[in-house]
Amino acid sequence: MSFFKWLHTVVDSNIHKSGIYDRGGHNILISVIEQESSIIDLGANKGGFYSCMSEDFNCTGYAIEAAPQLFNLLPVCHGIRTYNYAIGKENGFVELFLSNESEANSLHQAIASNWGVTGSVTVPSITLEKFINDQKLRLPVDLLKIDIEGAETDVINTMPDQILSQIKQIPVEFHDFLIHNREYKIAMQEAIKKLRRNNFMIIRFSPYDYRAILAINKNLIRLTFIQKLRLKLIHPFLRNMIFSHTRIWRLLNAHK
Repeated sequence: MSFFKWLHTVVDSNIHKSGIYDRGGHNILISVIEQESSIIDLGANKGGFYSCMSEDFNCTGYAIEAAPQLFNLLPVCHGIRTYNYAIGKENGFVELFLSNESEANSLHQAIASNWGVTGSVTVPSITLEKFINDQKLRLPVDLLKIDIEGAETDVINTMPDQILSQIKQIPVEFHDFLIHNREYKIAMQEAIKKLRRNNFMIIRFSPYDYRAILAINKNLIRLTFIQKLRLKLIHPFLRNMIFSHTRIWRLLNAHK
């Protein structure tokens, strides 16, 4: 086994010992998920995440998908309601750019164009606050998954603190690896700062960007001393080792 593969194995082992595992392509703290925990799935796509959560934990909740063709094919799961909305910063209608890659349908044309834009469609848009109020959701929410191709900054930055503070954990995919303009980078940093102001611990899984984040609400989830040690000290150290190793390898092989 190469050093690089060994290092990734150590990183995964440390994360798993902290109680965090991948479910449906997103890292979550499963130790606080119980039978019939409430979830909100923003960016349901083909239903992989909420189906996994329903099957593994019998979770109940709400799944939202903006693209009509994907929404119409969403699997039916007991206790999960599905909605055809784009979740964003305003209520009304927005233009959704469709892509050859279903996971790249986006309000940002730059994201969809990475795999080829196939067209666009006007879809209803709603803020998370209005959705929660309309559905009369009971707070707190055990898990809010956000994977909405660039609109995640709009959702977080416009969410009232009284709602944000009532969410236990948020796996979120930021898209700084696809959107390179300054406006998005500023909005992303503001979103991260807002999470921290509301006492969320930010766990970053990618050593290169922010495409994989888990935000844990320390007011609602009590981590053990060992979990804090693993997540706040050991994990960042190991993640930075991967980053450093990759940079050194690229420098050494740049002129070969």
